[in-house]
Amino acid sequence: MNSLTKKIIIAAAVCLVVVIAALNSCSIVKEGQRGVAYTFGKLSSGVIAPGIKIHAPFVTKVKKFSIVPRTTSIVFSYGSDAAVTSDMQSVGCEINVIYRYLESGIIKIATEYSDDILRDNVTRLTKSSIKAVIGKYSIYDLTSKQIAISEEAKAELTKQVENSNYPVVVDNVVVTNWDWSQEFDRKIQDRMNATEAVLKAERELKLTETNAQKIVKEAEAKKAAEEKNAEAMLVKAKAEAEARKLLADADAYEAQQIKENQESYQKQWEHEEKMKEFEKWDGRKVPSAAYVVPSTGVVVPLK
Repeated sequence: MNSLTKKIIIAAAVCLVVVIAALNSCSIVKEGQRGVAYTFGKLSSGVIAPGIKIHAPFVTKVKKFSIVPRTTSIVFSYGSDAAVTSDMQSVGCEINVIYRYLESGIIKIATEYSDDILRDNVTRLTKSSIKAVIGKYSIYDLTSKQIAISEEAKAELTKQVENSNYPVVVDNVVVTNWDWSQEFDRKIQDRMNATEAVLKAERELKLTETNAQKIVKEAEAKKAAEEKNAEAMLVKAKAEAEARKLLADADAYEAQQIKENQESYQKQWEHEEKMKEFEKWDGRKVPSAAYVVPSTGVVVPLK
């Protein structure tokens, strides 16, 4: 091997070492992650925010922790590990827990825990929490109050996590897939059938009551309409009677006027006849009877 070849090999080795050192002297912390640095296996930094972290190659390493929400599923059956309801029935279920690491607890996680340890602790506390909550409910209430049970389980798990001082926060707890014995399944079905029968009877009774109320209201409306119609007929009758009375009074007045006019015409005619007799009187014969004209005092003989 000549000297030139040796120089090339040495130069290539140096470049390789430089590249490896460069790659080992920086770490990239992504969004949703936080990091901590270890030098010679001991913690040597605080929490590292997302970005590029430059550090000494080979002797310092950066460990990354995800702070995005993570989900763990816990399933237990109605057997030996079952929860017990308030009416002493064994049940199982599936619980999905969504939790995340506290950014302020990254150092504690890095020095005292691991992902597996924290997941196991969350699982243990979840089982304890759900059993405590289920113990407040009758087995018949589990399905109808599933949302409320999930919310109470979240509150109970949050309390236990805080009491244990674990550096995690619980975002949500969802309880699903209730599990109980086949015998109780039959009881549930029988109860559902009985409940449906009661509800059907109640619906039919309500329908009957509604129809009865409708008939009563229609009868009341008809009665009110008849009363209004009777009142209207009475008002009409009174009006017609008053109209007939006014017409009768008018007829009577007209008859009286006609009578008075006839009497006046009769008197006028008699006066005119007497005046004619007076004009024919020669003044010699004294009438056996006479008529004195009121306005003139003239004596008119009467035959």
